[in-house]
Amino acid sequence: MVVFETDGTLDPDTLHVTVTSDAGKTLLDWCYSIPPAPAPPFFPTTLAIASDGNPGASVTISASVLRAGVTLDVRQNLVTLVPTDHLVELPIVFSARCTAQVSLVTSPAHGENCTSAVAASRCGTDQTCDPTTGMCVSDVVMGTALPPYSPPADGASGSGGVGNDAGDAEAQAEDSSPIAEASIAEASTADAADAGVPHCAPGGPGLTNCGLNKESCCTNYEVTGGAFYRTYDLDSLLGGDSWAAPDGGATGLAAPATVSTFRLDKYDVTVGRFRQFVNAWNGGAGWTPPVGSGKHAHLNGGRGLVDVGAPADAGALYETGWNASDSSSIAPTSANLACDPDYATWTVEAGSNEGRPMNCVSWLEAYAFCIWDEGFLPSEAEWEYAAAGGNQQRTYPWGSADPGTASQYAIYGCYYPSGPPGFMCSGITNIGAVGTAPLGAGMFGQLDLAGEMYQFNLDWFANYGPGDADGGIGQYLPGAPCTDCANLTESFGRVVRGGCFLEDESTLLAPFRQVLFPADEPTGNVARDFRVGARCARSP
Repeated sequence: MVVFETDGTLDPDTLHVTVTSDAGKTLLDWCYSIPPAPAPPFFPTTLAIASDGNPGASVTISASVLRAGVTLDVRQNLVTLVPTDHLVELPIVFSARCTAQVSLVTSPAHGENCTSAVAASRCGTDQTCDPTTGMCVSDVVMGTALPPYSPPADGASGSGGVGNDAGDAEAQAEDSSPIAEASIAEASTADAADAGVPHCAPGGPGLTNCGLNKESCCTNYEVTGGAFYRTYDLDSLLGGDSWAAPDGGATGLAAPATVSTFRLDKYDVTVGRFRQFVNAWNGGAGWTPPVGSGKHAHLNGGRGLVDVGAPADAGALYETGWNASDSSSIAPTSANLACDPDYATWTVEAGSNEGRPMNCVSWLEAYAFCIWDEGFLPSEAEWEYAAAGGNQQRTYPWGSADPGTASQYAIYGCYYPSGPPGFMCSGITNIGAVGTAPLGAGMFGQLDLAGEMYQFNLDWFANYGPGDADGGIGQYLPGAPCTDCANLTESFGRVVRGGCFLEDESTLLAPFRQVLFPADEPTGNVARDFRVGARCARSP
């Protein structure tokens, strides 16, 4: 239950409330008129937000108060781990102490009935104003740490009626306002799907017990397309003095790209999911990808992504999909999947690793798995767009909050499962089950986009702009804008993204790039590595 209140230092005539899901969907965007005296007091007033039973769900609540169209205070909170079995209280107190933190730059009016322009907060990304001090503090609130909700003695809130008792699932605000109870069900499941991805249907470990809410490991979310910059915070990427801009905002924007809407799996491919694929492959006697499959068939009239690596005189080239000659290079045998004696997650028989991310796969096997799973590998631009939160250009997938060492945001640096001192990995126990870091969800709902395992992308590695062939600053320099593009022309290695369980914080940055070199030059099949796994994308 969100309880809105003022400390008496403001005299607003409008309350504007926006509720946004962890998948980026707007659940509520409404302006409420605050009647003047002698009407009964409007504050305190409440907004009930119902859980769908997902203990890992999160929701962003943005609220502002205005007077004659002028914003007096802006407040935002990201509530994580929303309780599923009891009602808690999130107080939001508006104060003149926070007026100084209101940005003078306003955006156009939004909300079905909002006429005033909407101001932003001067506080940085992932921050909000503290009304007791007027200073900026973290906006992240852990729902499980909030106190139980205690309704007023008479059971009523202020006369404004933004919300009503949470027990009334259909409670509506007065004056034909929208449903006052914003359901977290929309936040965590309305945009989720595993329909059309039948390979989790058998059920069991690594198939239907992923994340804190033990859901289908095939869950995937829509990533709403748009334009963004592939290069930003360049000083951080090249090992500058700081890993993130001081205010959490993006700097040095370059290498623009546009991505169409697609779907991206919430979780890395688990051992349990990959075991189904190995069984279907059946030692080479069973399933292999159809020729031409694995393309982004929803793009460019079925031709897929544009190849930005093609020679200039070759004209427009697109994805070719699976080549028949590559089928002989698929070899997910138990011997091959045991690429490291300490860190390989595959086991000959199903066991305690089924929920861990699959590693030690070759690029072709990752590509083949996603085709078998009725999807495809994401392009590098698609992967980064999801990790960056689109044009939010986030420092990390979850925002700019420091990842810390408690494995709440990401599994990295050997901090899992014991915390500091870190960087002393000893074996498979340093790799968590997928979804172990619940606060690391990206804007579109995916977990483990940073840390746990690097993830194969579709692209061959290439610099965005002119520069040395081996990467360095050249890999991030501005290149020509591209739309629904990938580098499909063979180079010296394949792109992997996201960092992993034993590497440092710098690899968690959303724009950070890495390359894995081929082990088999004739086919370009990339080497197996215990740091690298996969995540599949799908047509919208």
